[in-house]
Amino acid sequence: MEFRIKGTDASDMLSVRIEEASEETISRFDGDNLTMSVSVDSGCFHVTDYPIYGRAVRQLAVFTEALEKCFKTLTGYAEFQSDEWDEDGLSFALTMKPGGHAQIYGTITGVLPHDNSMSFQLKSDQTFLLETLNQLRSILRLLEKKK
Repeated sequence: MEFRIKGTDASDMLSVRIEEASEETISRFDGDNLTMSVSVDSGCFHVTDYPIYGRAVRQLAVFTEALEKCFKTLTGYAEFQSDEWDEDGLSFALTMKPGGHAQIYGTITGVLPHDNSMSFQLKSDQTFLLETLNQLRSILRLLEKKK
């Protein structure tokens, strides 16, 4: 299960792959023990398969709902945070701009053994977001079925 946000520059992309969702995760639908793998291509920077652990199923649902509003109205803000209780992990926000353009700002943070983080930004477009929304809806349906 994976969702991607493509950038307007052909090489720019944010990809989040769900590696594992335990039965406990699914039954509680709050995302405990959700394991993700994040890849980011932004300009000359590249991160591949960075592991993220967090309580993110509920955050995926909230992000999907906010992204749908952005897609329909061409305005607004959608935010994702891999774990609302912990500072390390993935967080990013998408802001819709006039003309259907989208700006994504994000950070990947690892706390142990060192405090490290990488900030990134992507420019995207409404035309790419329909594919992202379909991927997110599919992920949420699969997680719901496992309940």
